[in-house]
Amino acid sequence: MYAVQGRAAETIFGDRVTQAAWRTKPSFYQVSTKDRTINPDLQRFMAKRMKAKTIELEASHLGIISHPREIANLILDIDAANAAATSGVGSIVGAVNTAFSTLVTSS
Repeated sequence: MYAVQGRAAETIFGDRVTQAAWRTKPSFYQVSTKDRTINPDLQRFMAKRMKAKTIELEASHLGIISHPREIANLILDIDAANAAATSGVGSIVGAVNTAFSTLVTSS
């Protein structure tokens, strides 16, 4: 995953977080029910604490890889929620929506 994500900015290790974003922003969470890295019950606890809209997938730790369609739908839900909250301004999917739909349809 490092090859795709790239290196973290050095400043993240020295900067202080003053408030968790999930306390004030809408949150979304995907629970992997067959995850052996992070216990699914812990995932559910964290999602509930965030008051996150949650989906559960019968997946191991990398549900994002094994269930691209469901993850894409979750991202589109996030985009719709953001668009509704900002009257359509600042869509996170925006111009790539067509390409994203093509990718999901082909899998």
